Amino acid sequence: MLTLMFAGVSLLYATVGQAGGTAFLALMAFASFPSNEMRPTALLLNIIAATYSTWRFHRGGLIDWAKLRLLLIASLPTALVGGFIVLDERLYNVATGVILLAAAAAAYPSLRFQRRHEAREAARNRIPMTFCRTRPD
Repeated sequence: MLTLMFAGVSLLYATVGQAGGTAFLALMAFASFPSNEMRPTALLLNIIAATYSTWRFHRGGLIDWAKLRLLLIASLPTALVGGFIVLDERLYNVATGVILLAAAAAAYPSLRFQRRHEAREAARNRIPMTFCRTRPD
């Protein structure tokens, strides 16, 4: 079941150009993975998902390689340095939980705005009830 959830997360995230690291970490946390297994597993899954996503966007001609090169030059060394940082398991679990909750809190206003916008659009497209038949003639 967990494998299917990882596959679903990878597919959904890759369609929008993301690798899905936070979702992978959340799934592993719910499955009670040890923290020393979560980091390398999430890294490997991110590499696979990001590679696939990059390949798909490249095929569609949507990647500006000059801009991507600058991003990679800056992010790869910092990711390597971050990979060498080892945290105590308790601190790692707390930090992961706080970061995931912060990400959810940051996404919530956008989701509320989207739902409000969709509700307004639906209300605008409704036919007034006075023009609808309530019973057949």
